[in-house]
Amino acid sequence: METGGFFRDMVKYMFPIKEREDFMKRYRLMIVFAIICLFPYCQVGTVSDGINASSPSFEAVSSAVSAASSGDTVVIPAGSADWGTNYISTTKAISIVGAGMGLTKITASGPCFFVFLPDSSAVAEDQTIRVSDMTLSGNYAGGYEGSISIDQRSSSIMHNIIIDHIKFHHVIDAIVLKGNLYGVAYDCRFEYTDPTAGLRDSCIFLRAIGNDRESWDDYCPSPAAPYGHSDNFFVEDCVFEGNVWCEAGHGGRYVLRHNTFNNFNAIQAFDAHGNQPGLLYGTIISEIYENTFTNAERAFQLLDLRGGFALCYNNVISGVTSASGTFMKIRDEYDDDPAIWPVNDSALEVMRPRANYSWANRAEGAMVGFLLGEDVTNTLAENTTYWNEQDSFDGTAGVGVGPLSSRPATCTAGVAYWATDTNTLYRAAATNAWSAYYTPYTYPHPLRSK
Repeated sequence: METGGFFRDMVKYMFPIKEREDFMKRYRLMIVFAIICLFPYCQVGTVSDGINASSPSFEAVSSAVSAASSGDTVVIPAGSADWGTNYISTTKAISIVGAGMGLTKITASGPCFFVFLPDSSAVAEDQTIRVSDMTLSGNYAGGYEGSISIDQRSSSIMHNIIIDHIKFHHVIDAIVLKGNLYGVAYDCRFEYTDPTAGLRDSCIFLRAIGNDRESWDDYCPSPAAPYGHSDNFFVEDCVFEGNVWCEAGHGGRYVLRHNTFNNFNAIQAFDAHGNQPGLLYGTIISEIYENTFTNAERAFQLLDLRGGFALCYNNVISGVTSASGTFMKIRDEYDDDPAIWPVNDSALEVMRPRANYSWANRAEGAMVGFLLGEDVTNTLAENTTYWNEQDSFDGTAGVGVGPLSSRPATCTAGVAYWATDTNTLYRAAATNAWSAYYTPYTYPHPLRSK
């Protein structure tokens, strides 16, 4: 073994010939021993203590999932497979992990790839459900089911939903969550660049659907401090290509942050449903911040806010052909007919858009804020239920932006100020009474290190 000139010369001058030869033998043995000991830790793309599918085929993965118990990891090797209309359905809280995005590649033509219907013990123990490290392509059948669908309608919360390092290529609905399901999707890639290939002209990358009234009655945050909580589904550090957007309703909650949207060409980016006929309840929380849109092919609606609480800030749009046509709509489209809705339904008033704040959103440098749309209940008004950034903020209306030292001493109830140096939104709970109202939840999301 050649050890290098410097090391060889050093040994030569330090040891006589006999001791020198003994030292070199021991040195070589030490190197070999170290390689043997460290080799298991240097393999790439392996998962210890997993149940290994023999191939990416539906039959092999289905067999591995059947053999797993809640808490186990099913490992899918590198390779390609076409599942046709088949999909995995399980009541277990397990992790399903591929060899890597672009290494494990699964194509399907049915409504789903993976459906999780966690049983009562998985829910009660708040176990982890994870899907990661693969490419899912082509389930055009859609049907609002989701390439990855998780459905639990109990009154409990599952906090450990993790979806990471997945490429969703030309799927109709990527992630569909039904129930009180919170966690994170990160480092994923969503591609929908050929609308003529599918049944719709766009891909919904997230449907955050709650448990309707139960979600509102049990888990609606206090209007005094609705934002910045862990009990949301987060999408962060993902890349989106083409016509992709998201929606929420029925008591759903979501946070979209630090994502990149390239060549965006959908009519709108984000949707938050309000209450609808049939006792369908509205979205609870929408937090949308620090996302970047590049090469947007046309002006679009950044957010269609029809219900619940929403913060939208520090989103930057470039390449749009008409910056003046980019906006956020806020509206209340259905009234609260007591013949349909329970008269004593405490969620109704809160379900309407309220305590909504927008600041530092820009399209080609132009400010993007809330514009009022339909208002069948005549309850929405700027500086009453929603507040937009003001160029010259004096504390009487809207939202101010700047260092905390520049915040006005006087303020009107409801106005807000984003302090760029403390990363905190301060709100006037009453006249001339500033208080901290919101700070972003921990980033990166803590589940990413799990």
